[in-house]
Amino acid sequence: MAPQSFSLDPELVGYLSQMANNEQLQQKHLLLGEGLSGKVWEVEGYAIKVYKENYSEKDDFRMLQRLDGHAAFPKLFYADQHMMVTEKVDGVTLAQIRQSGEKLGMDIYQQMERNVEDCYRQGIIADDLHLNNLMLDRQNKVRIVDVGRFEVTSVPQYYRDQLIEDLDGLKYHAGLFSFSSKRKKHRRHRRHSSSSSRKRYYSSSSRRRHYSSSSDHHRRRRRRHRRSYSSS
Repeated sequence: MAPQSFSLDPELVGYLSQMANNEQLQQKHLLLGEGLSGKVWEVEGYAIKVYKENYSEKDDFRMLQRLDGHAAFPKLFYADQHMMVTEKVDGVTLAQIRQSGEKLGMDIYQQMERNVEDCYRQGIIADDLHLNNLMLDRQNKVRIVDVGRFEVTSVPQYYRDQLIEDLDGLKYHAGLFSFSSKRKKHRRHRRHSSSSSRKRYYSSSSRRRHYSSSSDHHRRRRRRHRRSYSSS
């Protein structure tokens, strides 16, 4: 992959590349997170994602290019076959908020839903969203910091029901159901259909499932319609 520079100082790029290649990041800088494709470090106010050598899918920068200008996604500054440099989001993950015992407001869910809808209208499927890659910044705006599993498709309507289930699962795990404890317990053990009008761009019916980003069935369904970025 040829290096892709998006307004980042060449000297800084050289410095970051040298550190990434020599594995010096772990000695001097803060680890922000780790996923299947690599580790993310904070360096000079940026988020630096260093790809794992044996990981073949390194095209998340292309997705950030597609989403450039959308306030929910970090700005992309540089990418090559070894690393990607983006804006560092100043805030905390929704998982950290939940672990602290704080409650999330319904406005958080509505922001998540709007972001997924925006992607859907562009033919982008916001896959693999969970509380660890969703952040709340200092302005209380929801930011999506990992797009590695997002997909481009010419048939977004195929994914309507799955998107609803994913959003419903996020809502459940974010603790945004404000019912009595008795009703909460009852809802956790039953499947339901919903005709809620809030799902404006999808379908009016779905079944809630326990949210899992690693569902084999979920991946098999999407693999049939996956489209290579190279064609875009």
